[in-house]
Amino acid sequence: MNSLSIAERYGHPLYVAHQVYYSLIGRDYEWELMPLGLDQGLGALVWSPLGWGRLTGKIRRGQPLPANSRLHRTADYGPPVEDEHLYRVVDALDEIAQETGKKIPQIAINWLLQRPTVSSVIIGARNEEQLRQNLGAVGWTLTPEQLAKLNAASGKVAAYTAGGRTCGRPRGGPLVRSCRDRSHLAPSPPLTGADADAGDRPPRPRTRSAAPATRGCSTRQDAGGHRRPAPHPPRRRTQGHRAASGPHG
Repeated sequence: MNSLSIAERYGHPLYVAHQVYYSLIGRDYEWELMPLGLDQGLGALVWSPLGWGRLTGKIRRGQPLPANSRLHRTADYGPPVEDEHLYRVVDALDEIAQETGKKIPQIAINWLLQRPTVSSVIIGARNEEQLRQNLGAVGWTLTPEQLAKLNAASGKVAAYTAGGRTCGRPRGGPLVRSCRDRSHLAPSPPLTGADADAGDRPPRPRTRSAAPATRGCSTRQDAGGHRRPAPHPPRRRTQGHRAASGPHG
């Protein structure tokens, strides 16, 4: 946002797209960057659209990770994904694959291409077969019902927002809880000793002066009703003190 503002201020060319990680199992992009892209007309070039190889259709519930999976080397470097969340998304992809006759990677990429602000995806095919399979993600569209099924399976509670008003809200769903609702937190341990005695006392009421205090001088109210610093009173001369100027006697 700052770079766009600076470019516009000085008449420099504005960039029109940026690269982001976005997939059915990694939708953090929707929380802040997607609204920014919608507001500024900024497109997204999505990298790792298959979630670091997790949405290839080879990872299944109750089955070991395939021997040739890149996740053996990259799982510790990419964004973490809970197993149950991954399996829930794969189950929804399986159902749609049976309805459409498409492959799981094709459905996952097609979903991305229908998302707001997404201009294109960057695919990382290992061989010609994977390339041809990924290219089969275009030329057709998922139905609104299928999109809704994928959205429901892949939705997660948003992280704590910077505004501090909402602690969690599923994408497109109702508010889960307000930050003022602390019922989801563990109860505090009981107070003991002096702390318990202090806890029984009512809190001391806070008082607030009618006018802000000014350091080093008093205040007075002018004709307009505003508080102004009062001038310092003249210093009282003490015995034996002589002014800096005047006749000496």
